Amino acid sequence: MDVITHEANKLPGGKNLSACCIKTLEELVANNPMMACQHCEKIIKRFEEESAFQHYVKFCRSRKRKIEEASYKNYKIILFNK
Repeated sequence: MDVITHEANKLPGGKNLSACCIKTLEELVANNPMMACQHCEKIIKRFEEESAFQHYVKFCRSRKRKIEEASYKNYKIILFNK
């Protein structure tokens, strides 16, 4: 397991962040609160504060959006398809 993959925490259900999303996060997460993976085209939204993250998760669930939750470095991450 390389360093980048090791830093990404597991998603619920035992899934890992895909390598392409990890690469996108490495390149863009510091300066962009929302980005799209260039390979799989998932939308990636990052949060620095737990409360903002939980609020957005609640919002997405109220709208019946299918999301994936993850952690990456000091960020909470939400991924969803276009």
